[in-house]
Amino acid sequence: ASLSIKAVGANSDQTAGISIVRRALQAPARQIAANAGAEASIVAGKILENKGPTFGFNAQTGEYGDMIAMGIVDPV
Repeated sequence: ASLSIKAVGANSDQTAGISIVRRALQAPARQIAANAGAEASIVAGKILENKGPTFGFNAQTGEYGDMIAMGIVDPV
């Protein structure tokens, strides 16, 4: 979701705000990864590298892939 924000700030304050929102959108996935014992920044990076809207990290198995196909119907 954070990559889908195409907004550009008109000034430095708006640009900072956009960066904060982008980072906040990653927070749930980072926290789930950390709680699962995975390195949150690596997990977030791999998710961001993949452009698929349902691509993610399965914290239970440690696998990456299509969350819907893996049976995770409420992907973060």
